[in-house]
This record gives sequence, structure tokens and C-alpha cells, in this order.
Amino acid sequence: MKMFLSQLTLIAINQWLGVDSEQIKTYFLNKDYDLRNLPCNACNKDVECVKTEGKLRVSPTLTLCMRIYPMLFNNPVYKWSTSASFGTLNDDRSDYEEGIFYGLWDTGPWIFTKTKEDESYGWIGLGPKALDTHMWHHTCLSMDMTNGEIKLVENGNLSYEGVSDTLPSFYKKLSPTLETAAPGCVWRPAGSGYMSVFGRVTDFNIFGRVLSLDTMKEITGCKRRLGGDIVNWEKDKWELVGSKNISEMEELDFEKDVCVYQESSMHLIPLKKKFDPWMDHTCSKLSSRAATYDNKEEFQRIARFLAKSNFRNSACASSLKTANGYKMEAVLGTNDNEVEGVWRHNHNDKKLSYLDWLPNRPYPGGTAYNCLAVSSKMEATNGSWSEVTEAKVADNECIFPLCGICQVDFPVRKIYARGLCEVSMFDTVYMYTNDKDGNTMFFGRSTSFLIFSEEKDMWLWYDRQSNESMATSKSTRDSLLLGVNNFEFGGVIQDACAKEGEPTLKKIKFTTCVENQFTCNDGQCIDIEQRCDQTPNCLDESDEDDCRMIFQKDNYKKTVPPFSYDAPTKTNIPVNVNVSFSIKDMLKIEEIDHIFVLKYTMIMEWYDFRLTYYNLKTVRSANSLASTEIERIWIPFVVFENTENNEATVGSKNTEVTITREGEFEISDPSIMEEINIFKGANNRITFQEVYTKTFKCEYQLQMYPFDKQRCTVVMIVRELERSTMMITPDKIMMEGETVLTQYIIPFWSLDYVNASAPSEGISMVIILKRRIMNEIMTTYLPTILILIIVYVTNFFKAFFFEAVVTVNLTALLVLTTLFISVSGSL
Repeated sequence: MKMFLSQLTLIAINQWLGVDSEQIKTYFLNKDYDLRNLPCNACNKDVECVKTEGKLRVSPTLTLCMRIYPMLFNNPVYKWSTSASFGTLNDDRSDYEEGIFYGLWDTGPWIFTKTKEDESYGWIGLGPKALDTHMWHHTCLSMDMTNGEIKLVENGNLSYEGVSDTLPSFYKKLSPTLETAAPGCVWRPAGSGYMSVFGRVTDFNIFGRVLSLDTMKEITGCKRRLGGDIVNWEKDKWELVGSKNISEMEELDFEKDVCVYQESSMHLIPLKKKFDPWMDHTCSKLSSRAATYDNKEEFQRIARFLAKSNFRNSACASSLKTANGYKMEAVLGTNDNEVEGVWRHNHNDKKLSYLDWLPNRPYPGGTAYNCLAVSSKMEATNGSWSEVTEAKVADNECIFPLCGICQVDFPVRKIYARGLCEVSMFDTVYMYTNDKDGNTMFFGRSTSFLIFSEEKDMWLWYDRQSNESMATSKSTRDSLLLGVNNFEFGGVIQDACAKEGEPTLKKIKFTTCVENQFTCNDGQCIDIEQRCDQTPNCLDESDEDDCRMIFQKDNYKKTVPPFSYDAPTKTNIPVNVNVSFSIKDMLKIEEIDHIFVLKYTMIMEWYDFRLTYYNLKTVRSANSLASTEIERIWIPFVVFENTENNEATVGSKNTEVTITREGEFEISDPSIMEEINIFKGANNRITFQEVYTKTFKCEYQLQMYPFDKQRCTVVMIVRELERSTMMITPDKIMMEGETVLTQYIIPFWSLDYVNASAPSEGISMVIILKRRIMNEIMTTYLPTILILIIVYVTNFFKAFFFEAVVTVNLTALLVLTTLFISVSGSL
């Protein structure tokens, strides 16, 4: 009777969908799985399996094809999700005597074999790729045991191709016939134990030949069905075995249920909330968008999604007058905000043309009903889906509370837990789904799950490895646990992560964010480059919190240079500091006091392997250290030897220290709550930069005045104490200031070692000053010559003008004396 009702339901649904129904028998193994207790992996009688038996011939060329929907990775030690067997059981049916078996572990897919001659299993790895749970795996595995060639095709794609040296020898030991074929099961007491999939299996066929690659792609791509000649899903007799009786056979629609569209997935938010902003933001926290459709087929897919039987008990359902009737309503990501009556998708502004309205909708003349919703009427059945009797759309106010559907561009919506210690029993990867009552549930990849308890008004975190243990969080139901949450682990028995004296209340982050993304405290995902960029990008502005850039170990000493030690030679390898200068201005030249005043920018660059950097940006200016961070790190102490007091490089409030992102980064371990791009200090350069104005000594040589050239230097040395652990290297020198001064021009400047053969003696910046001769001619020589000419001319005056001649000569003498004193004083 139960099967009959399920068949009627599926026929009715497909009639509504307008497609021909192709029903296929499917076995839901371990449907009533005990989520609180681990299954007994060593209990033969507890194994829930579907099998067929007989004299099943063994061909030297075989192809095994099946469709399977695993729910989790069983066994917390040997994590596997998928299995299939083709072999002969021993007399007590506790183990296989011989056979060929297939399984999918978290390390990837494997073939394992056994013969009567060998007590142990042989193993053949088929690559590291492991498909996700909570999605259909359409698999074909071909084996040519004459030459060892193997091909594995999954969901329409070739995922493995290789040659095994052991297959030919294995086949020679194999009996000509085997007795049992079982999709989803392997009777094996050793290792991972008895393997019984928690999930659906169907369309299991074994062929006595190697199917072509194109044929396998067609089968696994749901473009074709083909029955096997050794094992045939449709023709053979299948038996459901197991003492627990927690499995059942159901009829599913091959196209709409088994070959369901898997390029994206929909997820129900079973909370009635306003679309704007709550539902829209919630979908963004799931790294998704509010569901939309572009045509009738896609609309029918949404209606079929809402027809899942467990949604009937959710807050999204309301009863109808019929005994089993109910209605499901959910808001979609489509609006007519800009132009009334023109409906466009929120995410791409595409106009929607297919609109099958409820009677008397849309409301004429109204401008407040701008959100589109789907309204489906259902008749409940005993199957996994209810019967859709009507599906329409309606216009609603965006502030009207409705449930939502989030659409993800992946087959599943993974949720990642961050902040658990490495030895925690709880899973770190979860699938977003809904429990039997339609409520939000995080289904762990292996042994954990989370649900919200209305009775306790908190989230409960269980793991089957310890059925009496439980972690709890008082985060609201509306939060969906996305983002940062406080969890109380005091209820976890013998918690491996607990440390004496530490609080049991810990912060755990649940996130959908992927690599190169940062999770805001409320669960929103942003580009990690936007983390700590001085512009709030999270709605809660949490991306600008705790913006430390440097991590130091407790034994870090800022007074010790980051030198390394060469153990074989037992010598220190000094840290190299590249020094560059940018000359801004020659402020003063005082030849009498033998000094000059220079304004310049000094740049020092080095690597400190003892440091670790967080979330460095590609633009260096964005990696500027705060003053408190500068105070904690080692800064090179370079002495300016030709200053009066041996001044040195000392940081001040104007000091700029930045990190240049050069090396690759590592992503922080999931045990760390925050997503951090971690950079090693050994691969990313520190740049110290400060503008100085200092007075330096310079020995002016004036013997050749005014045709003299002066050589002034800035000499930098390392303190004697640090010469074995630090060395400075001249790098670049730039001239930003004027090279033409009042009395001099600067024709040349350089930066080099004081003594190239002894780099430890320091480096020197050399500035050549050449006197401006034309300036001296115009201000000194030309006036002097003119005065002398005037004096000479007076010698030819008549005696009558003697007094005037004397006056002119005396005046000239005074002027020349004044000029001499002025020139001497300027030198």
C-alpha cells in the first residue's frame, strides 16, 4: 500500500510537470539512521544491504556502473562514504572469500580485491578526488584485467585513468563465477569494518565488457540508461537484508529525482522574515542569492523543491481545508522596484517574462508590493515528496515576513567550522540541510550535527563518538549559527581540547567563505584583501577589528639582529640591511665651520625570519605598521660617524615601517578561528623610511678657490658590538632636490662602501660640490676689474684734479678692501 501511494504521488507530480515519468526503484539504506550513536562496524547482522545472488560470471573485462547518494562519511577512523561489492561470501556470511570491491574514502576512490589464496586485501588507488556527500554520484568503473587498464568516470567526467600491475595476476586467481553483488555494501570485518552506506542507491549494473569512454560519460551524465549482462538492476531480483529494518525501497523519478540538476542547489530558510534586508543578507551569508527562475522549467524546479515532505512541518507551511493539504510560501529574489509591473532579478537585473499569477494578482495600481513570492499547494504523501497540486506566484510587500530559498552555485552548501582544536571530535565540515521537521540542520561530514532546540532555546552540537556529550550555544535561531558564536563545551565528556584552568566557553566561527575570503562576525563573506584596509566592508564593520599585522613569539628580542647560524662552520651569518638615500635638499654649507646641513630620506630594507605577518596587501603602503608594532620589532642601529655626536637611526613618531609582500602565503589552519593569510618573515621585506635633517662634517679645500671642488661625505657604520651579526649594503641613491645652489652646483653623488675590500668598515654617501665660477666672476672679479680700471684712468687726469684722483683711489681701496673681507668671510 505504501509503495502504491508513492507511485501515485510521483505520477501526479510528473503530470503537473508535463513530463513522462520514468520510475526507478531506489533503496534508501539506513534511512532511520541513529544520529546520536555510532553504528557497530563489527556487527555482521546489523548491516543493512540490498543484494542480488546467483551464479554471476566473471569476465576478464568488467564495467561496474551505479548511482548513489551518500549522506556522510561513515566510521570516524576510516572515513568512507560509498561502497559496492561483487564477490562470494563465506559460509557464515561474515566476510568475502573473494571478489572485487569499490569504495570512496576521504582519501579518494579505491578498488580493493581479495582471492581465496590471499587472506589480505589488495588495494588500487584511483586518485585523491573525493566527491561531496548530499549529492548524487553517477559512477562507472571499467577494468580490463588482461592488461590492468582502469577508467573511472563520475558525473559525466573522466576522473581517473591508469594501469594496475596487480589486476592481471588477481584475475588469474579469481573463480569463474561469483555469488553476490551489492551496491552500497561490503561485508568486511577488518579495517573500516562492515560497510553499509547511509543514503540512496539505484541503477547498479555490471557488464562483461569494457564500455567505451563515451558510453560511460553518457551513463554517468544521465543521458542514457543501460542494463548490465552480468548484473541487471531492472531484471535481477534484489533483496533488502539487515536486522535493524531501518532501510526501505522507494520509487523515484529518474530524471527529476536521481538525475536532478546539480550545477546549483536550493536551500530553505525555514524562518518567516522580511526579505529586505534580513532574507537577502542571510542568503549572502550562505554565499548564495535569493532563488530566481527564468522560465517555466526552472519555476517548476522551485515548486518541486518546496514539495519535500519534511518541509510540511516547518514554519513555511500552513494547513489547507483538505485532510492532507497544506501550502508552502517563500519569497524569491525578483522585484519591480524600478518600474511597476516590470519584474527583474536582484542579482543580474534580468527581466522575468514567465509569471503564472495567483487569481487577482498582481494587485493593480499598488506600488508597495514589490517582492515576488512562490505559493504552492501540496497534498502530503508517505513518500519523500508531496504532491504539487498548484504552483503560482504572487506580489508581496517586501516587509511581509516569508520564508526564503537561497540558491547556491554548487551542488551542496558546505559550512566550515573554525576554531576547534585539532584533536576535537567534532567535524569541521558540514552540509546545510533541513531535518525531518524542516528546521535548519548542519549535517557533519562524518559524525557530528547541529540543530536548534526550541525547548532549550539554544543550538545543540552532538557527535556520535560520545553520545552523552553536547556543546551548546545561546546564539539566536535567526543567526543560523553563521559567523562568530560562543559555544559552551563544558558538556563534552573527556574533551580532548580542554585544558586545565582554561574556560570552557569558546568562540567558534561557522562560515561558507572559501579561500581568499574573510568571514565577518555575522557570517558575511568579503575579499580578504578588504580586511583591515581602513574601510568597513562588513555590515557589522568587524573587518576592521584586531588589525594586527605582526606575530612574534614570546622569545623574540628586539635588541638582537635577525642573524642566522651556520652549524657546520659554527659561524654567524649576519643579517643584510640594504641602505638607500633620497637627497631632498642641501640646506646649508658653512666652509668656515667645515659643516654642511643635509635633508634626506633614508631607506633601510631587511628580512626578519623571526616574524610572521598577517594578511599582507599587494600595495606596500597598505602594509604600514602601527607605532606600537614598530616599537616591538628590531630596527637596524646605523651610526652616522661624521656627525658631532655620532647620531644614529632611531625611530620616531615620523618613522614609516612597511612590509613588502613578496613571498607566498599559507592559509591559517581551521583550528584558528580567523581566516588569516600567513606570510613568513624570511620572504617578505621590511622597509624602514624616515626623513632626517642632520649636520655633517666636511673638510673644505679652498686652495684652488674659486676653481675648487669639494668632496663631502655621510659615513655610516655598524656598532662594533653588532658587526658579527649585521652588515649594511649600499643600494640606491636618488637626488630629489635642486642641484644648482647659490655658490655651488652638485654634479655628482654616489653611495658605496667606504672600503670595498672591507665592507664591515661601513658605507659612505659622497656629494661633490663644484663652485659656480660665473657667480664669482660676476660678483667678485668683474667688479674688481672695473674698479681697477677706474683707478687707472684717474692717473691720466690733470694735476688740477689731484684731490679728485686721491678721493677716487681711496674710495676704490676701501671698496676693494670691503669686497675682500666679504669674500673671505663667506669662505
